[in-house]
Amino acid sequence: MASPSHRYFAIIALFAVSLKFCYSQNVTIDDSGWGYAGVTWYGEAGGAGSTGGACGYGFAVANPPLYAMVSAGGPSLFNNGKGCGTCYQVVCLENPACSMRPIRVTITDECPGGPCASEPAHFDLSGKAIGALARHGQADQLRAAGVLRVVYRRYFAIIALFAVSLKFCYSQNVTIDDSGWGYAGVTWYGEAGGAGSTGGACGYGFAVANPPLCAMVSAGGPSLFNNGKGCGTCYQVVCLENPACSMRPIRVTITDECPGGPCASEPAHFDLSGKAIGALARHGQADQLRAAGVLRVVYRRVPCSYRESSYRWSTIALHIDAGANPYYIAFVVEYENGDGDLASVEIQPAGGSFIPMQEMRSAVWKLNSGSALIGPFNIRLTSGETDKVIVAQAVIPVNWRADETYRSIVNF
Repeated sequence: MASPSHRYFAIIALFAVSLKFCYSQNVTIDDSGWGYAGVTWYGEAGGAGSTGGACGYGFAVANPPLYAMVSAGGPSLFNNGKGCGTCYQVVCLENPACSMRPIRVTITDECPGGPCASEPAHFDLSGKAIGALARHGQADQLRAAGVLRVVYRRYFAIIALFAVSLKFCYSQNVTIDDSGWGYAGVTWYGEAGGAGSTGGACGYGFAVANPPLCAMVSAGGPSLFNNGKGCGTCYQVVCLENPACSMRPIRVTITDECPGGPCASEPAHFDLSGKAIGALARHGQADQLRAAGVLRVVYRRVPCSYRESSYRWSTIALHIDAGANPYYIAFVVEYENGDGDLASVEIQPAGGSFIPMQEMRSAVWKLNSGSALIGPFNIRLTSGETDKVIVAQAVIPVNWRADETYRSIVNF
């Protein structure tokens, strides 16, 4: 594990090899070296920014091994010329056109004014480099987006004709950016390739292993499980700091609770299923990632979006509790799109009014009626974040049975 105070070297071959040392910069950087920066671009779309720039590399910036993957640096990155030749990893996360895949750029020019001088760290990328941050076919959208926010870090690199080597490091503190991205810890439980547990504290039962969840689930530490209110919420998770990380985002749903150990010792923690942690890994390296101990990831809350297949959206389902009867009705609400969590659930028996149900520190909602209730039942659901309301008409039939699942035709 790299020490937070570890200094890096960068060796860059530009026909002659020059040695550059890292230096301290007045920028916002967490203990692992990851920090936030602004990004703009200059020059031609697909170009190298300028012919050489302030660092004096000339036409070399457009040729191997740089290939136009270069950037002008704001004052802290250019550092009066001391930053020339330094290398950075840059990841664009916050714009819909972002690929969320890291790129690597070399500082070859200076950007002394405008947004470059108004932010603690700023990259003025070449047209080719900013295009490389974009999803396939969306480079023009990213170039037109104005000043972007990215995460970046300095890295140890040998860029010659044949080799690139990266040095990875780890952060210890959790911070959350105003876009919703933050740092979290990750462990895993259950079987490799499995769903973690059969259902877990949220009460989903065997549904966690089947479509549309497909075992891409997680137990949440106290802040994510949130006394059961976090059940059904969805998160995007990106693993960046371990050599076995794919650096591609995955999406998981909170279906269980992880109350102790590392889950309780960090502000945010995911205890992933075996399948989900494997999905964070590079091809063929899932076992290495599972053996790595506590990982550090970036994550954010995202809308849930469940499909039964590529052409069919999932609808909300209600799984009736095994102990339910006409005097006591309880069920798990499954597969809510959008917010994923619910502010309220109400039940309307035949010929009656809507009656509020009680949440049971899970995805289970219950009602002790005191008298026998007769179906069919309408269910009114209000989402937790947006307060959107939908009604599943006659979703629970007259002849309902305990331990059965009933599908609605609605979703958020």
